[in-house]
Amino acid sequence: QTTRQLFQKSINFTLKQGDIHYGGWWLHAFFFELVMVVDHNRYVFRDNNATLAQEDVLIVLSDVSTFYLQLGLQITLTGIEVWTTENPITGDTIENLLTSFCSWKKGALNDRIVHDGAGLIVKVDESLGTHSAEFGRVCNNENNGVIVNFVDLNYTLLAMRLTYVLGKLLNVEDDNSEEFCVCRSGDRCLMNATIDVSVHFSNCSFFYFYRFTIKKPCLQNQPEIQISSVKTKQHCGNGLVEEGEQCDCGSWKLCYRDACCWANCTLRMGADCAHGDCCKNCQFIPQGTMCREGDDDCDLPEWCNGSSHACPDDVYKQNGSPCRVIGYCFENMCNTRDDQCKDIFGNETKNAENLCYTTVNTRGDRFGHCSVQGTTYTGCSLANSLCGRIQCQNVKRLPPMAEHTTIHWYYMKDIVCVGTDYHLGIISHDMGLVREGTECGEDLMCIGKECVPVSHFEQSCKEETCNLRGICNNRHHCHCTYDWDPPFCLKEGSGGSIDSGPPPQKVKRVKKVKHGFLIWIIIVLLILLLLILLLFLLRTHSYVQL
Repeated sequence: QTTRQLFQKSINFTLKQGDIHYGGWWLHAFFFELVMVVDHNRYVFRDNNATLAQEDVLIVLSDVSTFYLQLGLQITLTGIEVWTTENPITGDTIENLLTSFCSWKKGALNDRIVHDGAGLIVKVDESLGTHSAEFGRVCNNENNGVIVNFVDLNYTLLAMRLTYVLGKLLNVEDDNSEEFCVCRSGDRCLMNATIDVSVHFSNCSFFYFYRFTIKKPCLQNQPEIQISSVKTKQHCGNGLVEEGEQCDCGSWKLCYRDACCWANCTLRMGADCAHGDCCKNCQFIPQGTMCREGDDDCDLPEWCNGSSHACPDDVYKQNGSPCRVIGYCFENMCNTRDDQCKDIFGNETKNAENLCYTTVNTRGDRFGHCSVQGTTYTGCSLANSLCGRIQCQNVKRLPPMAEHTTIHWYYMKDIVCVGTDYHLGIISHDMGLVREGTECGEDLMCIGKECVPVSHFEQSCKEETCNLRGICNNRHHCHCTYDWDPPFCLKEGSGGSIDSGPPPQKVKRVKKVKHGFLIWIIIVLLILLLLILLLFLLRTHSYVQL
C-alpha cells in the first residue's frame, strides 16, 4: 500500500507501460567514485595471487558498471586494495564485519583514496551472511561501505550481490511490489531482495535513485581523472578475441558447438579463422570480395584481401570533398541542413531562411547561440550565424522527443522559424546544434561553430595527385576509379586504394566470334589451299610436257 501511495503521488514517473524501457529517462549525468578492498581469506583462496584477486574485482565491476549506466550513473574505480598479510577487521556476522570495515577505513583508507563508496569482498562461511550495506550513506566517509561474501568463482552471483548492495548505499529500496515495480526483462529486477539473476532496474529503482541522487552534489561532480568504464581483465573464455588468442568462442557449451574454435582459444584443425567479416565457414573469404559497401556519398567500399579474417579499416572521402550537390564530406558524413531538419521534425520539414539564423542565433540564449560557458550563452556573430543552432520551417508535426527538450517558434513576417533549445546539464546528444561539416555558403562549411573556407582542409592529396582518375581518402591516399590501380592511378587496373583491400580483378573483354563465322573462314581457307594445290599440279604437268 505504501508503494502504491508513493507512486500515485508522483506525476513524473510512469508506473507501468506496455514496453518497459527506461533508457534515456535521466539525461543528467551522475558519477560514483568506488574503491574496492579484497580480504585476506579471498587472497588465500586465489592462490595467494593478488593479480587474480584484482581480476575478480575487474571482471565483476564490468557487469555492475554496465547495469548502473541504465540509471545514468557512471562508476569510476579509484583503487583496489588486497589484504595480502592478514585481515585488519573482525566480526561474527556479515553486518559486524561491515561495521568493523567502516571503522578501519576511517583511519586507514579515507585519506589515501578518494571515494564516494567503499566495497569489501570477503570469503567467510555463508552462515555469517552474504551481503550488507549502510543504507543511503553514499558520500559519507564515516560509514559509506558495503560488503559481499564471495566464496567461489560464480562471478554472476557476485555481480548481482554487489549491484544490490550498491543500490542500498544509493538509497534504492527493495522491489517489494510485483504489481508496481516492473522492469524490461519481465522477471524479477536487480533490486529484488531475493537477488535473482537480472540485468535491468525497475521503475521503482529509477524513482528512488533519482529522488535521492538529485540532492547529492557529490554524485554530480565529474572525476578529474575519469575512467569511462571498468574494463574486464583479459582472459580466454570471455567471448572477446584478445592478445595471444586466435579466437574466443566463450563458454564451454558454446565452444562445443563452434566448428572453428577450441575452448582454449585456438583454431580447430583446418580452420583459417573463426570470426570476422572476411571469414566464412572457418575459411578466409576470397580476395576481391566486398566486405563493406560505401554507405553514402562520403563512404568508400572495402574488399577482403584473401589472407585475413578482418575487413580493412573503414576509409572514406577526405574532409572537404564535395557531396550531394551542395554539401561537403566531414568525418564520413555528408551533412545538410534539410537532412538535419527532417531528422528532427519529419520528412516534410526543410531548412529555414537565412534570416532565421541571423535573428535567432545572434541572441545568445538557450534557443540561439554559438557557445556555452558554464551557464552563460554567447550569441553567434553574423558571419557564424549559420553554424549555431539549426533553424527549420514547414514543420507539420511534433515527433516524440527526449526529456528536457523544448521547441521554439519564432515568427518573422511570413517566415516561421522552428528549432530546439539546449538544456544545461544534459549528457545526451544535442540534436539542435548545426552538425559539423554543414555548408554555410559557397566553398564554406561549419567547423567548431565557425564558418570557415573549405580550403581549411587543404591536404597533401588532391585530385591532381591521383591524375584526375580518383579521389582522396581520409588517409590522404588515392582511391582510384575502376579502370586504374593505386597508389596514383597511373597504371591500368581495377581501382581501389592501398587502404581498401584489392577489388575484384577487371575482366578483360574479348570479342566473341560467332561459331558460324569461324566455319566459313575455315571453308574459305580450305578452298584457297585446294586452288593453290591445283595450280601447283597444273604447272608441274606443263613442265613435264615440255
